[in-house]
Amino acid sequence: MWLEERIGTHISEARMDQIIATKADMVATACPYCMQMFDDASKAKQVEEKLKVKDIAEIIAESMQTNK
Repeated sequence: MWLEERIGTHISEARMDQIIATKADMVATACPYCMQMFDDASKAKQVEEKLKVKDIAEIIAESMQTNK
């Protein structure tokens, strides 16, 4: 489905470093490819417990459930 980088820094890990630098506790995306990329990078960087990766639809659904 996609091509894995064989040399240098993985783009996903470089992006995750940028996200970590913001000190965010969540990153949201509407792109399935980005979701997979961020999930993999959060595990590689060992931040999956501190930094949640969610689809925008998940955030909206959670918001609707708490506002009943």
